[in-house]
Amino acid sequence: MNKLLGCLSLLLLCSFVSCGSSEPMSNDLGRLVFLHLVWRHGDRAPVDNFTSNPDKATAWPVGLGELTKLGIQEHYKLGEYLRKRYSDFLPAAYNAKTVHVRSTDYNRTIMSALANLAGLFPLQSHHRWSANVSWQPVPVHSVPGVDDDVDIVKQNGDFFTFLRNQTGLPLTSLNDIRFVYDPLNCARIHKHLTPYWVSDEVFQKIRDLFALSTTYWYKGDEHKRLRGGTLLKDILMRMLSVSNNRTNSAFKLYAYSGHDATLVALFENLGIYDVRLLPGYTSVIIFELREISARYFVRILYKNGIDAQEVLLKLPFCEENCPLDDFVERFDHCAPINWKSECGLESKPFAWKTYALVFFVMTVIAVNLLVAQTVYFVHKQRREIIFAFKVTCSLDNFGQRREAKEWVYDALMRRARVKCYQRFLERTELTLGFFYAKLYVFRMNDIIPVHAQRMPNRTRIALNCWFTVGVVATCILGILAVRFLFLNVVQLFNPSSTSLELSDVTSWNKGEVKSTGGLVAVIPGVNMPWCHVPLLFFVLALCATFHEFGHAVAAMNEDILVDGFGFIFFLIFPGAFTDLNRYDLKQCSAFKKLKVYCAGVWHNLCLSAVASLLLRLNWPADDKNIGVMIHGMDGLSLAAFPYELADGEIIYSINGCRSDNVESWLSCLDGFDMEKPGYCFPHHIVHKGMNQPEDIRWKPTKEDFCFFFRLSQSNVSSHGYLCVSHQEIMTSETCGYSVPCAENFPCVIPGLLKTSRLFYFTLGRKRDGMTFVITSINDLYSINVTESAAVCNVYSNVDIVEVLLRLTAALSFAFALLNAVPCFGLDGHYLVDAVAKSVMPLTTGNGPHYIAVASQVLSFVGTCLVVVSILVALLPYFTTLA
Repeated sequence: MNKLLGCLSLLLLCSFVSCGSSEPMSNDLGRLVFLHLVWRHGDRAPVDNFTSNPDKATAWPVGLGELTKLGIQEHYKLGEYLRKRYSDFLPAAYNAKTVHVRSTDYNRTIMSALANLAGLFPLQSHHRWSANVSWQPVPVHSVPGVDDDVDIVKQNGDFFTFLRNQTGLPLTSLNDIRFVYDPLNCARIHKHLTPYWVSDEVFQKIRDLFALSTTYWYKGDEHKRLRGGTLLKDILMRMLSVSNNRTNSAFKLYAYSGHDATLVALFENLGIYDVRLLPGYTSVIIFELREISARYFVRILYKNGIDAQEVLLKLPFCEENCPLDDFVERFDHCAPINWKSECGLESKPFAWKTYALVFFVMTVIAVNLLVAQTVYFVHKQRREIIFAFKVTCSLDNFGQRREAKEWVYDALMRRARVKCYQRFLERTELTLGFFYAKLYVFRMNDIIPVHAQRMPNRTRIALNCWFTVGVVATCILGILAVRFLFLNVVQLFNPSSTSLELSDVTSWNKGEVKSTGGLVAVIPGVNMPWCHVPLLFFVLALCATFHEFGHAVAAMNEDILVDGFGFIFFLIFPGAFTDLNRYDLKQCSAFKKLKVYCAGVWHNLCLSAVASLLLRLNWPADDKNIGVMIHGMDGLSLAAFPYELADGEIIYSINGCRSDNVESWLSCLDGFDMEKPGYCFPHHIVHKGMNQPEDIRWKPTKEDFCFFFRLSQSNVSSHGYLCVSHQEIMTSETCGYSVPCAENFPCVIPGLLKTSRLFYFTLGRKRDGMTFVITSINDLYSINVTESAAVCNVYSNVDIVEVLLRLTAALSFAFALLNAVPCFGLDGHYLVDAVAKSVMPLTTGNGPHYIAVASQVLSFVGTCLVVVSILVALLPYFTTLA
């Protein structure tokens, strides 16, 4: 019987394999022009072991999974075989222009390739480099590196139970059989001790199951394409390059050292894999490209082990010699166009223009900072200079007024002697510059001193306490801000950090803060609706005014004259500044300076805290019911919807679950039980849907939802057609195949796709339920939603107040954070400078000089952190534009 099975297997194998050897360089086969080899590594130690196996890991001195001495010998013999077969084609000595060998990044495959090449290219006398070693080094290039299944396990249930009991392995699938086969096979090859229960019959059955499991490794077309299609594509491209004379004519051999899975995937893509082709150690697939009468043909040979006879593999669509053009046309679809893209591993191209622009901007800013500091140190004893470093619209300065060059508009208005303009200039000072305008108000000179003189002592004490707390809070925030920005910059050099993409940037439209880990740029039209621009300007002006108001009140409390108060517009963004009397400021103590300098940051922190508290308390409405608005339905088929679910529609609930914001919307989706896709309807409604003819069954209204259905029972006749109202669906209990309904309430399951279920929405345009068919739960996740308060067409007083509070909380804290950093032109710089000057008198020798240098270095480092963080916040948008 065994002989009969053996003959039958041999007959089946010969049906697609030409048995026996063929002449390697026969004239009938044409001229050999190129070889492509794909081999499996040689004999190795087992990769893993099971606990009850007496052949322990210590029996393998080379280590688990490593190439053994036998494996080295096998591949050396394979190299000698290839040398003998292709001696007239391959050069006697290795030449980099002739041979290229690549391997997976495993020790056993690299060592196999080296051993193979040692036999393929024996050392020539003129290449001998040692009297004691007869080996020619050759480089090896390395690259880093279903239901039938269940039926087979059931059919062999007793045997799998036997193996589980003997090995202690779970063995839940057919693929797990490799954990038993591999250590036993290695032990038998090397004549190691095997378990008592491993007879020849048991081992043969284990081997047969393992061979059968390999046929399920790459059953899906997509899996085959991604696993073996890339290698097949590489083979096709090299053969085409040779046939089209696009490669060096001297290039003769390309080899790839891989694993059994490599060869199986290649066989699967060729459509010829069978368990009888199970790759053993040192097995090799040989692709020969031959030229016959100016036409190229492909021959595929297979040698399954060093002692096996090579056989000719015949493809189903061609004979012994397969025309290259037919070969390419047949397997072109098997190769992925871009496997990294299809697997989601493709990295974004390096936007060198963007990084060059960022580097240029940073260089210009750094040079300007150095020049400005040099000018400041040289001239500070000769004349007073006001240096205003404008990084964002929030930056304020404490410098005195400076005369600026009159620009075109200012000059024209003065020459025209417009009276209202001249009267305006009498009360204020207007300075127009390149991309900015500054408005200066003088009346503060008269107002603030009067109020300061009338201030009660209790008020002064309260203000002293208030601003003292502000000093402490600002110092703590400054330390935390420097740490925060420093970690943000360090994260750029961390390869495991998330790449900067536009999708990772905070999106106001999505209603949720999704930070990149640092500062976030708010850009109208990108991550903020254009209709919010007026609110943005208002909040910027409010935060800047509140900031400068803090400085003014603190100065007034310390009897420092406020020369003026003004507004500045940088580009289109509003800001404010306070002009303090430099003489008074210089005469006051260091702690008084700290209270004045820290007042702006402290007031911004308080403003942000108040806005956040109001948001936390759900003010101005306890129940806003703002819902989420559809902002796009990428990938959804609207043909599945009986009613239009359009962009701009507001969703208040889904299947009775409230979706007041994006977070609650996602929480609703996460909470759906996909095991309960049906509804419990009264028996008389279901009976009507099952027995009436389809054409007269229902006269549905516009608000009804109709669908084919089946009952959860396995009765063949339990199906029909049903039309129900939205109210009936919303008030019905859900059920499933394993979740029954109450008595006299059949479980009706809509006749949808396997992964589908019925969903109903409470929408904004119509507050009653709207029922839709969604292909799957994944389609719901693909609906892009945003909080309705973040879009323009749902404005109400409640929405406007909430947007204002959100903007105030975020931007006011950003004002405080940036100004707490020791950056030139910001409050943090003046804070550090005041502390340094107060410490200088306590030191001797070169101490004051070192303190001054340390102060400037700290401010320079803080400036760099702020600039880099701002550029990082803008980088995703630059990258997108590039």
